[in-house]
Amino acid sequence: MEHTIAQTTPVPAPMADAQCERDALGAALTYNQLLDSLSPELFRDPSCSAIFTAARAVRSAGGEADVVGVMAWSAAHQAGISPEALTSLFDRPNPASPFARNLARLRELAARRRMAAVASLARAAATSEVVGLRQAVEAVAEGLRSVDTAAGPAGAEWSVDLAKPCPGPTFLLSQDGVGFMPRGDLQAIKAKSKSGKSLLSAVLAASVLGCAAFGISSCCGQAGVVYFDTEQHPRSTMRLVRRIHAMLGWHTDRNNPRLAAYCLRAMPMAERLPFIRRTVERARPAAVFIDGVADLLADFNEVGQSTALIGELMRLSAGADCAVCCVLHTNKGDGDHGMKGHLGTLLLQKASEVFEVTRRADDFVVEQTDCRNRPVAPFAFSITDSGVIMPVEMGRGQAAAEVRAARLAAVMRESFGPNPELTYGELCEAVAVHAAVSGRTAKRKVTEARAMGILAVDRHTEKYSLKGG
Repeated sequence: MEHTIAQTTPVPAPMADAQCERDALGAALTYNQLLDSLSPELFRDPSCSAIFTAARAVRSAGGEADVVGVMAWSAAHQAGISPEALTSLFDRPNPASPFARNLARLRELAARRRMAAVASLARAAATSEVVGLRQAVEAVAEGLRSVDTAAGPAGAEWSVDLAKPCPGPTFLLSQDGVGFMPRGDLQAIKAKSKSGKSLLSAVLAASVLGCAAFGISSCCGQAGVVYFDTEQHPRSTMRLVRRIHAMLGWHTDRNNPRLAAYCLRAMPMAERLPFIRRTVERARPAAVFIDGVADLLADFNEVGQSTALIGELMRLSAGADCAVCCVLHTNKGDGDHGMKGHLGTLLLQKASEVFEVTRRADDFVVEQTDCRNRPVAPFAFSITDSGVIMPVEMGRGQAAAEVRAARLAAVMRESFGPNPELTYGELCEAVAVHAAVSGRTAKRKVTEARAMGILAVDRHTEKYSLKGG
């Protein structure tokens, strides 16, 4: 029996990918630091090639390679770049997230084009005596080495190269010369319910924007801040934004372009994270505050949802080169300072630093409980009768004691609950429950609270009460 082998024409490999070029270039124009990863040989589309040449020239001159900068360069050098072609590069919903994949694809295509040139030279040497064989062999060998270099090792975009400079973190804020809140990282603010988390967000946002009243200096010039509130009523969000304006000495009856705030409470949950991502990618702020990060997912105790959310926020902070500060409640027990659910566990693992706010009778104490870099000292703030946030002077030596006293006072308030008075035994039992400690430790806490002046004891009934309560 005779068998016939079907002769098929091999499908030619693609030599270029215009959409991939547009996506990579759009991401680089949105986040200019990505331009450093691109090179002219990656672009075959004439429009993309012209825009990349202009963008690189603008960036080399110290300018911002955005629509305005590129069009101005084009006009000055008569490059003839189409405004429509340029603005179409920004149509992608999340241009930065697939950049590494697009870059690898463009490098592969560039290497394939080099390979095609080498193959053409090899064919010419094999079929024509006019081409000198020895010279052709050397040229082909050199061409193959060039292709190998262009293709790079597998996973080159993810490898760590010690020969390349890797700058340290760019901090947005500093306290006594110690930087904190680095760009490209996540941060967290935690506290019990109604204990000042949103107020601390306002203090840090104002500090990034230039308020120096809290002993914190801004390191980011005229950069902007975007604030997202998922929990509060719009009037509460507006009041918080007015407080930020007041701390900066800005008008409180109109928006300042350096601060954008959004109340997302009424927005469907599924739309919140995409909206945040689009807004940040367009605004390119120095810092982003998400007040109520748990409201970006249906179940903050579900591992898959929590992992996906933290991954998205990490990509957003890195791609937009901004600090993303997430506000999250701590667990209900006063002795438990962990952030809620699997979301809190993952946020603790990934955050560069975590701040905890503890409410005292008249003010709020802030402590950096976790830090990947050098820690900063605790500080405190209060709210005046008119609603203005003011710093509270705290000597560095007493800072740790102030934090401890604030936490102890919070334990005592929760232990009393609605009761104006408790016997010693009742109070110790309540402290053991609310602080999740042993009976012996509860007695020690009661003794310490009395010595600190947090508790008062009636001389006649010997019952305990909160001082000033």
